[in-house]
Amino acid sequence: MNEYNRHLEHSEVYEHTLNKKKDASEWSLEEYFENVQITENLHMAISKLPDVQKRRLKKYYFEEKTFDKIALEEGCTYQCVQRSVYRAVEKIKNILKNL
Repeated sequence: MNEYNRHLEHSEVYEHTLNKKKDASEWSLEEYFENVQITENLHMAISKLPDVQKRRLKKYYFEEKTFDKIALEEGCTYQCVQRSVYRAVEKIKNILKNL
């Protein structure tokens, strides 16, 4: 968080703004369970990927590494990693679409 955002956040600490933030962040029970179901479906879809695609997807999206860094770590080309990640995403989309 940069200094400007921190300043805004501290300057908005009043009862009415705190209640507004609290209300905006609360989910209904239906929204909560829908989010849980989506998360479970996503985990299931990722678990069906080949190990190489899972590893590269994790590095790219969750560890926020670039295709270049992943390729260097794994001793392959940038294009190989890029294709692998894009194919993994397409497989996940297809799995989720067919649920």
